[in-house]
Amino acid sequence: MIRRLAGAIVVVSCGLLLVTGNTVAMAAPIGGDAPRSGGTSSDTDVEAPGFARERGISLEEAQQRLGWQRVAPELGQQLDEQLGDRFGGIWIDVHDGDRIKIGIVDGPDPDTSAIVQQAAEALGLTEGYDLVSTRYSMAALEEDNDWLGSEIARVNEGASATLAAGLRPDLNTVELQAPVEGDLTEDQQGLVDEATDRLGDRLMVGSYEGRPEARACVYPYCDPPLRGGIKISNGKGCTG
Repeated sequence: MIRRLAGAIVVVSCGLLLVTGNTVAMAAPIGGDAPRSGGTSSDTDVEAPGFARERGISLEEAQQRLGWQRVAPELGQQLDEQLGDRFGGIWIDVHDGDRIKIGIVDGPDPDTSAIVQQAAEALGLTEGYDLVSTRYSMAALEEDNDWLGSEIARVNEGASATLAAGLRPDLNTVELQAPVEGDLTEDQQGLVDEATDRLGDRLMVGSYEGRPEARACVYPYCDPPLRGGIKISNGKGCTG
């Protein structure tokens, strides 16, 4: 599925990856009531068989993981509001049983842990999520990504090769990608240099072949079952 939100390109695909074969996901377990956001039980029932085959897990486990994923968007929204600049993002890690990872800037600590627990339990989520320490807030990374996206739209105009950028909450960075094939224009190369100087270690520079695709799912730019969505800015229109 492809969505356009606030001028950005949102790609939701079944592969959960950006350009390489690495899957970075988001996920979380709920151990109580059915999730209250992001879809319905019937959605999960329809998606579960394919998800189970994709993951190599039982149908029951697939239904559980999809249920976790449905609750995660509302959890992320609440934590963004409650934690403010301490919120380091939320993502699902397919390498760790599709558990939700919640970034806490310079944390976690007892206060932030209590806030997360209270918000999670209010949504019926009693297990399957982990708090991890991050250096930068999601608000700061989103600001960086918005700036980079607007600049990419400018320098990509009329260029045969296009730059693309997206949030990588799993790496606590913004990722800027250049195509393997094709030469960058002077303005494009200038932006790469400027972004590297301006963002420092908040920026990850990489490359892609073909069209940029999603590697990590960033709320709220994903639909369940969050197989791979990312807010991508390439200034040229839809990327997939």
